[in-house]
Parts: sequence; structure tokens; C-alpha cells
Amino acid sequence: MPCFHNLIWVGPGNQNFNANDGLGAQAVVLTAGSYTWDAFRNEFLARIQALGGATFAAVRMGISASGHVTIDTNGGANLSLTFTAGDTDIGKLLGFTTDLAGANSYLAPRRIRGAYYLSGATLREHDAKHSLTQVAQTIALSGVSRTTISGSKIDLAKFELQFLDNSARLVSPAGAVATTYANALATAVGLTEYDTAHSIWWDSTNVGYQGWNDGRPVRYFALSSDATIALSAAASTYTASLYTTWVFSEKNCKEWDAKKSRPPKTTSYSIDIEAQQYVAP
Repeated sequence: MPCFHNLIWVGPGNQNFNANDGLGAQAVVLTAGSYTWDAFRNEFLARIQALGGATFAAVRMGISASGHVTIDTNGGANLSLTFTAGDTDIGKLLGFTTDLAGANSYLAPRRIRGAYYLSGATLREHDAKHSLTQVAQTIALSGVSRTTISGSKIDLAKFELQFLDNSARLVSPAGAVATTYANALATAVGLTEYDTAHSIWWDSTNVGYQGWNDGRPVRYFALSSDATIALSAAASTYTASLYTTWVFSEKNCKEWDAKKSRPPKTTSYSIDIEAQQYVAP
């Protein structure tokens, strides 16, 4: 299945938590800034490992093909992570619904936020086309036309997502801990595929959602298996050839333009998202 990863903003509200290796809790502060998901994972691990001690040094983290995070100590001592001691949105970003305590391995019950995995929905093939970044044309009174073009090109595309279900709740990964999708309160965010896309993938007004509607870049992986990171204590970086990076249009940033897939009696939605290739400044 395809997946999308938004750029993640870290700062007040999602950068402080406590880690405990059984010898006492220590404060962890993530460096403020913008991160891709692989870079965020590396920062998260680096700050924990920098606390010192065998347990912290052994902490590993991975991201599965379904977008679920695993954190463990590689068979070592128990590790506790207390998000409520700092910023609860860090736990939510990773897919955890509670603090972590009493074990040496944790599998997040929910997918990472600031991301979207098309488990049930369908992505029609997006057709990227070249576009000049600027074209200006004038016509003189004599009828002579003059066209000025830029020398740079970018790709334009439309991502057509079909059949996002808003009735069937997503299921948790096997062996998940804490609150699962199946028994979570109906008011919890991200219980269905459509709600996940609308609230956690699009909406950037909440620091816990990390949506793209503030114009941040979005990575597209044609195969979510290309977005996996093996469970490891070492830093890891996604191979650039396995994804493309896009910025979605102003209209889509302003409005979540979803429509019923088969109106009027359906719980499935479709969305068309216009995008242009991201060019780093």
C-alpha cells in the first residue's frame, strides 16, 4: 500500500518527556525544529541514548510497513517513558495512547501521526507532468505577442484517493499494548480511515496532529514497505529514490475537499489533492 509522511514540527508542546531505566527518571528534551520521520526517529533515539547507562544506550526504535512504532531495549531492562510528565503529544505522535511502563518492549497501538497509510482506500495512479514555474505573455496593439518563460521546471500532479471508509474502525497491530482502536471511545481522533486522513494527516492547527494544511512538504512512498525502518539503535535515513516530495495546493490547504464516493447513502469518501513538486530553498 502507498503512504504519505508529512514534515514534523517539534517545539513547545511536543518536545519534553521523562525516561526511566529503573535507576530514576530523567528529563528528555528533543531539539526544536522541523523533521522528516526518519530524522525525528534519529533525534528521539539520540536524546534517550545520551542519558547514559546500558539500558538507555540499548534503546531501539523501528517503524513497520503499516506505520506502527516499536520501542524496546533489545532484551535488556525495562524502560519507562512518561509523556504526561512533559508533552503528551509526543506519545500521540508516535502512536501511543498511554505512558509506557513495566516492560522492555512496546508496540504502538496506533499508526504514527503526521502520516497517512492507505490500508483500505485506493490511490489512483497519479500522473506527474512537467510545468514551467513561470510563463508571461503580452499582446501588443499591433497584434504581436511576446511570451517570456522561466528556465526551471517542476512536476505537477493530482493524487486521487478513493473509498476512505468512515464507518469501519481501524484495527491495532498484533500484540499492541494500551488502548486499541477497537475499544477506544467513539470520540477519539483517528478511529476510521477517513477521520485519520482528515484530522491527523490534513489538520495542522493541533500540534498533536501534524497535518500538511499549513503548506509543509509531504513525502509520498508508492510502497509503504519502502517507509519501514528496521528495529535498531542506530540512526537510519530513507533512500531518496524510494519517495517523491510534494506540496499540496493552496485550495487543498484551505479546504478539505472530500466528497461521498457513492452518494448519498455511503460512508466512503474520495478526495482529489492537487500537488506540485517540492523544491528545497
